[in-house]
Amino acid sequence: MSSTVISPTSIESLPTRRLLAFTTAGFLAIIIETMPAGLLPKIGHGLGVSEAMAGQLVTLYRPATHSLSSPASPRGWRRA
Repeated sequence: MSSTVISPTSIESLPTRRLLAFTTAGFLAIIIETMPAGLLPKIGHGLGVSEAMAGQLVTLYRPATHSLSSPASPRGWRRA
């Protein structure tokens, strides 16, 4: 019987920088999406509208931001 020894240099390491960038981007995206919900009273007061109307404005803001930012994302990124 022969045993195969795998040296530490032959094992690929995790793509730490890419994982950190992906995690940070996900965290920021979630925070940006959920933060306005806590600020609706202040947004409504600042604009002189009700909280419900401020919520509708935030709701309209999300798809507009998504549709404008998606075409700007790089399409040629190579996946690891």
